[in-house]
Amino acid sequence: MESYMAISVVATPERSKIGIMQVKDFQKTPIFCGTLTLAKTERGMRPQKFMSENRFKKPSEAIEMLRSADLILLAPGDPETAREFLEMLNGYQLSCRSVRLCRHCLLENKFSPIDKRSIKSRNEMICPDCALGELHRELAHLKLGESSLERIEKTLLGTRDLDRVFGMLDPERLDHDLTLYSTIAATEPVDTAPVKISDLPLPSRFGKLLSGKIKELLPVQALSVENGLLEGTSQLVISETATGKTLIGELAGIKNIMEGRGNFLFIVPLVALANQKEDDFRERYSQLGITTVLQVGVSRIMHEKRRKKSSTASTTIWVGTYEGVDYLLRSGKAGRLGKIGTVV
Repeated sequence: MESYMAISVVATPERSKIGIMQVKDFQKTPIFCGTLTLAKTERGMRPQKFMSENRFKKPSEAIEMLRSADLILLAPGDPETAREFLEMLNGYQLSCRSVRLCRHCLLENKFSPIDKRSIKSRNEMICPDCALGELHRELAHLKLGESSLERIEKTLLGTRDLDRVFGMLDPERLDHDLTLYSTIAATEPVDTAPVKISDLPLPSRFGKLLSGKIKELLPVQALSVENGLLEGTSQLVISETATGKTLIGELAGIKNIMEGRGNFLFIVPLVALANQKEDDFRERYSQLGITTVLQVGVSRIMHEKRRKKSSTASTTIWVGTYEGVDYLLRSGKAGRLGKIGTVV
């Protein structure tokens, strides 16, 4: 027994003509596309011309198609042509329902009604397929990886707002609700026992130097030490400003220099900050016989013009910006840094 197939006729009123699509089971690709032109007669509005693929068909075939349809759908369009079409339907005792269609699909003679899955784009609603097509065209020049593209597609289908998703690609229109990838729950504060500088396994001269200025470590510093800072464990330290993160790096870096494990590379984002840290480190650690060198951009800045610029001794603190260190690496001059024991 053959299954029943619903046939719908979709009418789109344009200026002086009506687009006609015959659709089976609401599928996107119609089984027939044509145009119908109406004319005023003594009996009211009647078909005058019926065309498909640039070929004329009998006007009566349009009426037969409408009569045999399970459903006649009228899309938005030219108001006057729509009024004339409704008058013609009334003359043949036929009725229709209104339907909103994806304009992009309609331009390609495809049937795609606007529903709850449709996506907002430039003050109109379009179907998901067309929205994804627009998205892919916009992203083509970015050469995104598959996982990144899948995430953006998922975001589009979730928000159903193409303009909002495009805002993710514009630094000045960033939507933090969309660009948030994941969250990490905050942990409870960790209670750490007080740690005295004198109790740390540091070279004696380094320990005495620190003890003259501070007696105990701050909580984040103590936590870092407890988790292997002075045993060579790599760490990611995240803490608020002025909680002692710089000293954490100094503890590991200076210890490694004095124990012969290599130079200390301290990298910062800004030139001004690099200058400040260079001054601080030179004043603080020159008495330990440690040299501090600044690397910014393509040239190293020295306070003493006659000072040698090729210090690679294993008692060196290198303070550099991202740009400065990147220059050394890309220009094949990384050897100037000598053996690196600590990177902060």
